[in-house]
Amino acid sequence: MNNETKAQLQSISDNMSDLNYDEILFRSDILLRSIELIKLIKRIDPEDFDELINGYAEVMRFYAEDLKKISEIHVHDCLDIKNQIVKFLAEEKEIWWTT
Repeated sequence: MNNETKAQLQSISDNMSDLNYDEILFRSDILLRSIELIKLIKRIDPEDFDELINGYAEVMRFYAEDLKKISEIHVHDCLDIKNQIVKFLAEEKEIWWTT
């Protein structure tokens, strides 16, 4: 995860109250690292690219579900984090598809 991404997530979490920042940042970090890894694998273009992507997609779904559960517990506090992550993932996906 690059420093800008860490700074964005840290800034969001600093503004939250009564929230388990470590769990949310950990799960967000896993999602963002998975995206970076998928982009790296795409550049290498291995024969089993689809199989690798499916494996990482499973990991991303697992952590996204975990983040969703935490968000449901703290709906109001997590809304900003969720929106920022979705926006970031959409930007990363757009970058990923254009590379």
